[in-house]
Amino acid sequence: MVEGITDAAELVVVAACLAAALARALSTRNMTWVTMACFHACILLGSAYWLGYLLVFGETPRYSYVPDMTWTAGYVFLLMLVAEADRRRGVAAPVPAAWAPVVACTAFCVYYIVDSGSPLLNIVENGLLAAIGFFAVRGIAAAPSAAPADSRLAGNKAFHWAALAFIVVEQVVWTTSCFLEPGPIAEVNPYIVSSFVLTATYAAILVCAWRSDAT
Repeated sequence: MVEGITDAAELVVVAACLAAALARALSTRNMTWVTMACFHACILLGSAYWLGYLLVFGETPRYSYVPDMTWTAGYVFLLMLVAEADRRRGVAAPVPAAWAPVVACTAFCVYYIVDSGSPLLNIVENGLLAAIGFFAVRGIAAAPSAAPADSRLAGNKAFHWAALAFIVVEQVVWTTSCFLEPGPIAEVNPYIVSSFVLTATYAAILVCAWRSDAT
């Protein structure tokens, strides 16, 4: 199945990211990299459950509460990274564009609730993505001089672009999944393509942050 290949590729990429983040955390003794490792660990656990269910039962989980909880925990860790970077930049001028992800995620949240229900889960997940997007846009708009010397992640625009790309692609994945027919996915479609791109964003977040000596 095409979906199985997609999920397996995601598992391999995220496992590699987790190993790299853990190695960096051990070598630097740095909480930023511990948080980064936790982000990838949560994504990995959710993906492992999803793929395992698919392989055993031949279909995606009918009730996805287990992976949803672990993925949501991963969003919390990513939010911690972008929020801490924002805090380290100190007081800055308002960035009106930072509210664009909040508005977009709110609109998507309403659509998902109407389409599939699960209001609590949708509010939590989209709320976290909205917050990540808010801080990511602020990081992109911040002047390089705003980042303190001991926290280069705060001024790392590539990292913030990667975080913003992650929430955009995540929304694309969720939206395209709403139009899938029940049963295994046997051919390439927008959901499969966007899932591959989402996997790339997991790696991009790590790669973009790699050269930042954040504390």
